[in-house]
Amino acid sequence: MYQYDIIRLGEYKANDTLKIRLTLKEDSVYVNDAWIYTQNMDILQAYYQELNQESFQVDSFSSSQITGSVQSYGSKSYIMFTIPYEDDWNAWIDGEKTETLDSMGTFLTVPVPDGYHEITLKYIPSGRKFGILISVFSLIIFILSSIFENVFKKNSILNHL
Repeated sequence: MYQYDIIRLGEYKANDTLKIRLTLKEDSVYVNDAWIYTQNMDILQAYYQELNQESFQVDSFSSSQITGSVQSYGSKSYIMFTIPYEDDWNAWIDGEKTETLDSMGTFLTVPVPDGYHEITLKYIPSGRKFGILISVFSLIIFILSSIFENVFKKNSILNHL
């Protein structure tokens, strides 16, 4: 079983010593690529306040479409959604289709130019057009086979009279 977690170890000052003890609940454990990061919380808070000025305001939301607006203050701004990235998500900025990106190997991200913008995200499954085509083709075959069956039955009844 694989488990990926971020564990908050607390707040410490520079040069503090931190001891970590692992108690095994199983006979063995496999640890691969364990990482320990530090974060200056004052810098993180300032960055959060700056990003919060450019937050996405949701106007409407459904399972396959999100619309909203954002005010961007930089020519190289991005908006990252907490939506898992998939190629089937499409984005439009002010009615023009734009690219979608994969951030941090996980999240759907859209580059946003400077200024106020309306953004629409739509989930359009890649097999949708093919599925509709197959369904229409199957419906036509069903209708034609029903017509031929009825014509065949009429001719069969007339021949027996």
